[in-house]
Amino acid sequence: MELLLRRYQTIRFLSIALFVCIAYGPIAGAVAGSWNEPFMSLLQLVSGRRLELLAHSLVFSLAITVFTTLTGVLAALAILRYQARRLSTLVWVLMATVALPATVPAMGWSYFFALLSSITGTPVMGSWIGAGVAQGMALLPFATGVALLALSGADMLLLDAARALVSPTRLLFFVAIPLARPTLMSGAALVFLLSLLDYTIPSIFGVNTYALEIFVVFSATHRISDALLLSLPLLGAAMVLVFALSGLTRQLSQSPSQDFPRVGSLPWAFRTLLFMGALLCSGALLVPLTALLPALSNPAYLVRTVLASENEAGYTLLTSTVAAVLALLLSVGPALHLLQGGRFVRWVWALCLLPFLVPPALMGVGLIALWAPVRFLDMYGSSWMTVAAELARFTPVSIIVLSSSLLRTDPALFDATIVTGTSLRRMVSQVMLPMLAPGLVGAAGIAFVLSLGDIGANLLVTPAGSATLSMKTYNYLHYGGSQAAAGLCLMLLCLAAAGVAAPAWIGKRMVKNHD
Repeated sequence: MELLLRRYQTIRFLSIALFVCIAYGPIAGAVAGSWNEPFMSLLQLVSGRRLELLAHSLVFSLAITVFTTLTGVLAALAILRYQARRLSTLVWVLMATVALPATVPAMGWSYFFALLSSITGTPVMGSWIGAGVAQGMALLPFATGVALLALSGADMLLLDAARALVSPTRLLFFVAIPLARPTLMSGAALVFLLSLLDYTIPSIFGVNTYALEIFVVFSATHRISDALLLSLPLLGAAMVLVFALSGLTRQLSQSPSQDFPRVGSLPWAFRTLLFMGALLCSGALLVPLTALLPALSNPAYLVRTVLASENEAGYTLLTSTVAAVLALLLSVGPALHLLQGGRFVRWVWALCLLPFLVPPALMGVGLIALWAPVRFLDMYGSSWMTVAAELARFTPVSIIVLSSSLLRTDPALFDATIVTGTSLRRMVSQVMLPMLAPGLVGAAGIAFVLSLGDIGANLLVTPAGSATLSMKTYNYLHYGGSQAAAGLCLMLLCLAAAGVAAPAWIGKRMVKNHD
């Protein structure tokens, strides 16, 4: 691999330079655009209302993090206790649920809470508790996948040795979980940031968060400086916690082990906790499917909804596909660079991840500041603004997936092709593409699905007269069009499934042809 990196160093650095320009361009645009604007006063920035909103948002995100991490660990232990087969596939499926459009779980839980309110007479919409439950359950499958990855990646020799010395309960609590703590903390940090930065589900449930304040203030004042100043607390949290995510990115390069030791009889209270964790995780996966019931109950209305949304569906499919392909191409250089390791590898990981953790509204504002003055390219006001927002936000995730796949390959095979004098075309088509097919498929698929569900940045940059399916679903959920929103959620799930299945089929064909 070292020979490959040295031989094609120019191409690699060109790809890295393009990634930096596209991912950090909006941030630079926001800083430059606010330079000549009047800044809001300190009293406006730290007003009692905004400080209270920030405090509520921090507590809200922290509570979701604690709930999902603890429940995810219990669900993961329940899965490992019964020696689930195909653990690697299960881990990736659970973790991939974080990429699903947020409007789908929001629709499912709003439908569930409406049914619950009709039975109990207690309204849930508009409360922090209802929004917290919906947000926490939306992120619970991801937290369970992280816990499975962490626990199955623990040192099995230590676990086997400890099993002969301590009770089953102490083995799990005082050996297995401490060994998995670094990855668990990395996953908890990511859940916290995702909850803090995304306002989609809370706003659908009628709850205002600090992340939404950035969008609201910019929409009212059209001052880039206001959005930048309001984003500083969230940017600070992202920059502090981004280094904690390096443990998760390293763990992704390892395959989950199927050899987690069997434990003996556990106390009934602990067995009950494991059962409750598994039950909650199952509910988190199944309840969003109830969002499809209103659509499936009236096929004629579903057909009308689909036909009425064909423009949004076409726009979403086009922009998401273009963003996924470009994100895959941009991720190759940084992913190869991460293979070199070195003293500053944590800083490189952090720089790759940081654009994904920038508030989505700030990304949209930065793109407006960057491209609105550039009239001769006709970028501003075109569909390329939507593609640019999705590229800036989700290319970092493609880099993580692709680099994790690269770390699992045998570097000697690449060096052998260099030594034998194989041409670049043959090396790419006959060696690299077949070997890296899983990583390439994963990188493109995750970028496509994430692009389908983006709302925070697209609400600002999507040109007038156009809309994505997620934006239209978001508006319907705000105005009570539950049956139409259910049809749109079904369309989003079908597009997400197609976006994963199509690259997977292409990857299998590539491997089969190589064999």
